[in-house]
Amino acid sequence: MSLVSQLDRLRSLAAVDCDTLDVTVAESLGPFVDCTSNQAIALFELQKPTNAPLLITAAKLALSYPNPTPTLTADIASCLLSVGILPYLTGYIHTQTNPFNAFSTAATIADARRIVAIYASLSPSVPKERVCIKIPSTWEGLMACKTLEAEGIRTLATTLFTLEQAKMAAAVGCTYVAPYVNALRVHFEPRFVDVNPGFDVAVQAQRWFEANGAKTKVLAASFVSVDEVLKLRGLRHLTVSPVLLAGLAAKKWDDNDVVESLVEVAVGQVELEGVGEVAEEAKWRLAVNREGGGWGAQKLVDAVNIFCGMQEKLELLCGKELEKVKAEM
Repeated sequence: MSLVSQLDRLRSLAAVDCDTLDVTVAESLGPFVDCTSNQAIALFELQKPTNAPLLITAAKLALSYPNPTPTLTADIASCLLSVGILPYLTGYIHTQTNPFNAFSTAATIADARRIVAIYASLSPSVPKERVCIKIPSTWEGLMACKTLEAEGIRTLATTLFTLEQAKMAAAVGCTYVAPYVNALRVHFEPRFVDVNPGFDVAVQAQRWFEANGAKTKVLAASFVSVDEVLKLRGLRHLTVSPVLLAGLAAKKWDDNDVVESLVEVAVGQVELEGVGEVAEEAKWRLAVNREGGGWGAQKLVDAVNIFCGMQEKLELLCGKELEKVKAEM
């Protein structure tokens, strides 16, 4: 048995990112490469009493804008949480756009630009070179990624469940794709089990990117067990929740007692044709809906719906604080 932990060994095989905005996790288990987040993660952290001062700060900063809204306050609060983790990262902080804009290219672009501007306005300011914007992998979202990448704003195509989404993400120049191993619902319904996990999509996407010289990197997400994480060691990036990070850190690496890596063996077949032009919209939508019998398309819509619900709860929390601070001024 090795003397190193599974987490340390994993770091030698893949870039390990933290899927949390809890700075204590970054302090105790870091450093990490990137830090990923979303509306649910931000909401979870902002509900903690220890982050009450940060929420007040976000509300005060929002009131310095011409049109302070709960949405703006939520964006500022999420950025402030990320800034706290930045010292424990060597790469990007990832912030997700408003899921209510998932089917609007123009609104997603505006949202992403605002997030980058918020980071730049904070003290200390965060340059856009350290920021990556997470955008749902809808047609509209991917078209937004194309525009943003051309402006030098790094993007990650999230809620990705099909190889067709991954190929389009490469065509538009995304920096990352985040294939979800499990449907997002597994994290909110204890008895829900994803009967069609996305291991093969994650592995095939990386094979396709490498075969075609695409700059896009795979950043696998939505794990529910340590073994699921270890199965995908060898991917470029793995983003891991606090519970699973702790589990990896607590156990020593043993070559004779570790699950097989799916990245090291062939998982299914994938056509390795070159990265071409952006596909025709109608054909792409149909391909996404047909791939895998439609499971991926269903998971995408479900994920957007869940994130919209989390956005509403996040804005409700931030809106109450905004009104409270306004009344006290």
